Amino acid sequence: PDFMMYSVYKFLINAVLYDSFDRKGRKHALKIMHGELTRMKKLSRHCPDNYIFHYYAMQAELARIKNKPSGDVLELYDQAIEFAKKYKFLNFIAVYNERAAKYLLSLNKQAHASSYMREARYNYERWGATEKVKCLDEKYAGLLSAVTVGELSKQEIMLDYTTILKLTKYLFEETNTEKLIEKILKILAENIGSQYCVLMLKQKDSLLVEGVFDATENRLEVLSSRSITEDILPANLVNYVFRTGKDIVIDDITKHPEYSQFPYVKSHSAKSIICVPIISHKNLVGIFYGEHREITGAFTNERAELLRVLSGVIAISLENSRYVDHMVRIYKKTECFVPKAFLEILMKENVEEVALGDCVKKDITVLFNDIRSFTTLVEKRTPETAFAFVNRYWKFIAPIIRKHRGYIDQFQGDGLLAIFPEHPEDAVRASIDMMHALAEFNASQVELQDEPVRMGIGISTGSAMLGVIGEEDRHVAGLISDVANTSSRVEGLNKVYGSRILLSSPTVQALGGRQNFVLRKLDSVLLKGKTIPTEVYEVVEWEDKLKNMSLQDYLNLYASAFQAYFEGDFVAAKANFQRCLSYYSEDKAALILLERCSHFIENGAPKDWNGTFTMTSK
Repeated sequence: PDFMMYSVYKFLINAVLYDSFDRKGRKHALKIMHGELTRMKKLSRHCPDNYIFHYYAMQAELARIKNKPSGDVLELYDQAIEFAKKYKFLNFIAVYNERAAKYLLSLNKQAHASSYMREARYNYERWGATEKVKCLDEKYAGLLSAVTVGELSKQEIMLDYTTILKLTKYLFEETNTEKLIEKILKILAENIGSQYCVLMLKQKDSLLVEGVFDATENRLEVLSSRSITEDILPANLVNYVFRTGKDIVIDDITKHPEYSQFPYVKSHSAKSIICVPIISHKNLVGIFYGEHREITGAFTNERAELLRVLSGVIAISLENSRYVDHMVRIYKKTECFVPKAFLEILMKENVEEVALGDCVKKDITVLFNDIRSFTTLVEKRTPETAFAFVNRYWKFIAPIIRKHRGYIDQFQGDGLLAIFPEHPEDAVRASIDMMHALAEFNASQVELQDEPVRMGIGISTGSAMLGVIGEEDRHVAGLISDVANTSSRVEGLNKVYGSRILLSSPTVQALGGRQNFVLRKLDSVLLKGKTIPTEVYEVVEWEDKLKNMSLQDYLNLYASAFQAYFEGDFVAAKANFQRCLSYYSEDKAALILLERCSHFIENGAPKDWNGTFTMTSK
């Protein structure tokens, strides 16, 4: 809207005239500018594509007026220009480039100002402001002239501290290689004055393209090590620089027939070209290529000298970011062997801080998962296909553990042992999702004309010592606790009761009132090797199999039958278990308890009967 643009121009007029005001006038101007900045801040939040670049430009003007460090002022101008380019406001790309150029001129940085003023002129011309272009040509003829830039002393170019400090700042701030390449390309385009530039890096004995920036379209691409081709740049010219390590600076391509006939040059109409090696410790690590497609004399030997000065900073930045990327990859690989969640339990930042014997006592929930008939599944396959099959299975199942705040302590070929350090509800929810994922896996098995997979899950909760186990040359992240053994034994009961997910009584107790899923107490058993009975609970997944009875009524009937069984009233228990089977004939747990009742009725119950059945196998 017009009143919004009035706000922008009101601010800029006060900013431009600020130095000509007296003390009272400056104070009034600052008040106006701060008010318009506050207004623009709100607008930029609600409609960034129309106002964000004005907000940064206003900040730049205030930073200039308050004599903030030149690097900070230019960074704000650059942000304004970048967003104006992003949203294609040619007029403000031009205006804010001109403001940045004038600021640099006030600091006597003609070389740096030249690139901004050229950008301003170019965009005024694209916008159609022909009178403005004429004014710039008259007022800044020297600044826009390649000859004048070429006459600047080598010392002045080399002492362009703003550019060097800006790149050095990124050396310390940016460790992501992809983002660093983007920033290097943009800064070089600004300071070398190129419309189009390419950054190439040496990898072994090859030169590969890592990034391309087209300033005219504000298009930046990080290409991730692409081979040099004629659609990107003149390969022969670049390969010459790569072989010799020498600069190439061409002020007018038409005067150099040895280059003007290159396919790329002919098809892209490049007029000025610069190509400079990036050197570190006397070794070529990359090449910068830049071109201008509209004017001759855009680059000079002094610009090449500036690039050589900056190449050391660029090389160090890239080496640093690549090293960090490498370390991040190593750390992520390490997490595959030592889970991050395990380190957090030990209160360690990374694996370097972990020492043999480090341990923590903690209440945890252990989930044990087992693939049924694993031997049969594997023996039909070659070792290679069996290995691939197992990994494909875990690809479906394992991510669910992490999703629910757990981590895998052990893969055991036909099963896994996972630890949930936060709350047992995480383990139960993971087990339900794992069963859903199993259905997806089996659907893929059908497509592969392979047989489906069945599995069981056992969950138990208790106290454990978690820590680093082993000896000096071999460490593992492990746990010492009976809870892992219990979860394994509980899982094995799935085969007895025909269930899929079983919980031990400590897990159910720890769940408390957070039972947002359906459970039923299945049995009370004395697990093999144990002296204390364990109550076993099933996660109910079979509601759709009931006939003529609601799930809750069925669970009440089973609970009533089990209570009679537990108290030794086997006749009443048998009758109720028979009723259960009339409503759900596939209830293997009801059938097993019915058979026990029949046995005890016929042969008598054990003398020490306490409602607990002793398991004689795992």
